[in-house]
Amino acid sequence: MTKKQIETIIQENMQKIYLYCVKRLENTVAAQDVASDIILEMLRSYRRIQSDEAVYGYMWRDADNLCKNYWLGKCKRKAYGNS
Repeated sequence: MTKKQIETIIQENMQKIYLYCVKRLENTVAAQDVASDIILEMLRSYRRIQSDEAVYGYMWRDADNLCKNYWLGKCKRKAYGNS
């Protein structure tokens, strides 16, 4: 996969990624941050993605993991009084 290909896929799916984050996080500001992290991760790791089909699975798995990480971090901050 080339950088140009991954940039095209990101452009085509940016809105979907953001809306997925809004739905999962219920916070537009956090959704913007997490969506940006997803895009950065995709740009960092595009060389490891072997096929066009794999990129979508990778993208949504990354989105799911980063949303979970957001919630885990939020829960930890709340538990320790650092909201």
